[in-house]
Amino acid sequence: ALDEAFLDTAGCEKLFGTPEAIGRKIKEDIKSKLGLTVSIGIAPNKFIAKIASDVQKPDGFVIVNKNEIQSFLDPLPITRIWGIGKVSSTNLNKLGIYKIADLRQLPRTQLEEWFGKHSIHLWQLAHGIDDRKVVTDGQAKSISHETTFDVNLENVETIQSQLMHLTEQVAARLRHSQLTGRTITVKVRYADFKTITRSHSIATATNNTNQIWKVVKNTLLPKIDLKRQGIRLLGVGVSQFNEDEASVTEQIDMFQQQNRKDSNIDRLTDDINKKFGSEALMRGTTVKK
Repeated sequence: ALDEAFLDTAGCEKLFGTPEAIGRKIKEDIKSKLGLTVSIGIAPNKFIAKIASDVQKPDGFVIVNKNEIQSFLDPLPITRIWGIGKVSSTNLNKLGIYKIADLRQLPRTQLEEWFGKHSIHLWQLAHGIDDRKVVTDGQAKSISHETTFDVNLENVETIQSQLMHLTEQVAARLRHSQLTGRTITVKVRYADFKTITRSHSIATATNNTNQIWKVVKNTLLPKIDLKRQGIRLLGVGVSQFNEDEASVTEQIDMFQQQNRKDSNIDRLTDDINKKFGSEALMRGTTVKK
């Protein structure tokens, strides 16, 4: 799931308009296409933007200009500052420090005495200083899909259908990213919120839907008590990537009739779903869900 993200709009004005215009367009698109509300915060840096996106949830749109940073921060509780948790805030409250303004007005020597090296970080944030850049090149360590159900699942066939659907989604994302993985994981959350995971590693990395499904169905599902009680959440994931092996695996598969057939089905499914929608073509097992 994508919970939140930072967007650096520097240099985008001529293409997409002002940061406010970009933010409103994103908000409108998500609402019209998905029916979901989002909260957006626009500010000169990540710290202020994050807080701005939080203050009017679930459907907020807050802009904090450079000359408004301190007036925006000062009235907020100190827990809004990254690095001040429950214990730190309780101790600071005992000293009469409740708001960011209270922390900002403290002498730096006092902060250093209380927090040591961490005091520099706190002093900067209390003054609205955050020089961190938006990093876009982080490398994923796993790809997974999971879904929470409005009604707990109890029928084994329905559970398998949902897992097949999740497997299709994960495998398609692997192929889209030109990744193959060796470790397949199934996640189950029961009605009482107990959550378990079961994983299995295979010898050769793959992004083949059928190969992943065989591990899920034949190796991992037998390790899970599907009749214990209703199932609230299911998930399927693949990890332990081998980026250099994607093309090699496909070449080896060309000499194996079943694997060649599976790969052709995957390519056909990807092409059709890319053109007509992510669920335009699905396996019969998935349709049963």
